[in-house]
Amino acid sequence: MKKTIIFMLIIWSIMNLMSLTIEHGNNSYELTWQEVKNFSPVELKTEREKDGEIKKETWLGSPLKAILTHFSITDFVKLQVAATDNYMVRLDFNEITEREPILAYSLNDEQLNEENFRLIVPGKRDMFWIRNISRIIIETEEEMDHPDIIFLAEKILQRKPLRTNPEPFEDVTGYYFKDIIEEVFPFSEGEYLLIAQDGIRHKLDYDNYLKKASLIMSDGNLALQSPQMPAGMWIKDITYIQKEETAIVFINEISEWKDLHKLLGWKENSEKLETEFNIILQRKAEETQTEKLEWY
Repeated sequence: MKKTIIFMLIIWSIMNLMSLTIEHGNNSYELTWQEVKNFSPVELKTEREKDGEIKKETWLGSPLKAILTHFSITDFVKLQVAATDNYMVRLDFNEITEREPILAYSLNDEQLNEENFRLIVPGKRDMFWIRNISRIIIETEEEMDHPDIIFLAEKILQRKPLRTNPEPFEDVTGYYFKDIIEEVFPFSEGEYLLIAQDGIRHKLDYDNYLKKASLIMSDGNLALQSPQMPAGMWIKDITYIQKEETAIVFINEISEWKDLHKLLGWKENSEKLETEFNIILQRKAEETQTEKLEWY
């Protein structure tokens, strides 16, 4: 009897790992990967560069939009797609409805193992093509409101020691992530919006992703790296950090106000902040920039 119970628990654990969880507010839905395959299949042909070669691939899978519609999920802002190893990507509503991603279970007519079922997003870099998917979280609120105050990263870091080999990284120099946020945010816990110069953006929880993170010097810029997340999520040329109503801008990554405005995707503009920001850019060459800006 005892062996039977243990065996059943093992089977239950395996079945639990071989499923997809969709979290929508207070509701949670489960789909086995076999159930994912029951949706009407869609074929996608893609081309991507890999190791200096152009790979042409044919994927077969279930439309993500159809899976969401099956659970009456039609109104949302973004989706978080997370893997078992903590890798996570986010897609907004338009990327789901216009690019029509699929959860692929076949590549070039060969069936994939269930742990290799893959999110394929046409037109997006394959860093978004996440595998080992465990859950999808529905976000119904906007990413973050405009900040009220913007601090300049370079002014903060001038007061911080440049660290050699910040743990656990070796043969590098940089700062701990906490070095730059400790003076700005009274409490480190919570979610941070992080944006790179190339537009890559993550909204990450401090305890799960950023508590052990470092800002590593790389080609004169700073890259955010953390042992709490897979290397594919590390952010090169970090440009912007925001938590709640406060933000930090790496001014060396921004040459004009319109660059920042476009990068953040702000729909509204503040002439007051734009004017002050342009003054900061002008003073940048004189190394006498003000430390923070007020949003009005």
